[in-house]
Amino acid sequence: NWGKRLAPPGPGGEGGLYNASDPQIQLRLFPESNLVRLVLDYYSGGVCYTDIFDASRASQGYIAERWLEEMDGAVAWTAEAGLWISITLRNNLGTVSPHGDSTDDVPCDADYIGNATAREYWHTTWRFIAQRYASASNIAWYELASEPHLLHKVPPPSGTGKWTACHGGDASLVTALFQEAVENLRSVDQSTPIAVAPQGYEHCPGLGAADVLNDPSGQLVYAMNWPCR
Repeated sequence: NWGKRLAPPGPGGEGGLYNASDPQIQLRLFPESNLVRLVLDYYSGGVCYTDIFDASRASQGYIAERWLEEMDGAVAWTAEAGLWISITLRNNLGTVSPHGDSTDDVPCDADYIGNATAREYWHTTWRFIAQRYASASNIAWYELASEPHLLHKVPPPSGTGKWTACHGGDASLVTALFQEAVENLRSVDQSTPIAVAPQGYEHCPGLGAADVLNDPSGQLVYAMNWPCR
């Protein structure tokens, strides 16, 4: 991942710099590089808090202005450097993809399955991104969600007793969510590959039936996060 986190340093010095945004540095360090992965972290709190979301900018995919400037810059400089770029979203609540925090703290009704409002924000953002970069020639793929944990287990309200999986552990709900997301993006872009990992962060024993999605373009990339070790 090669980009720059825009969140200001937190009370403990967290946030701030995140690698660099100079293609010449990347090519000097990694001369065989041909792809940059741009991760847009939608983190509402904690160590990885970011300020990408702006509720007043629906027409701009709810993306804050300075983040959008950075995104445009990343797409432009990778093209100038002869590199591909992939764009992904990661959300501590929507796809239960925390960084430095536990999934245990994410209420089941806060994710994109349980929260229809948040889900529509997600869809709007992806439609906007796909339309904005429709003429870019170096988009390798769009990754709908990085490292989702949508069927994570949570403790009972009492705090003691058996933990249960969100949404009753029903994998078909996760499949349906990602199928909807694929169709949403395809409504504005029929050809750019889409990377998906519906069933989550750890794929053991491997990709299964619940991961299979339908895409008329045939341009799906299945991402395996931490395959069996």
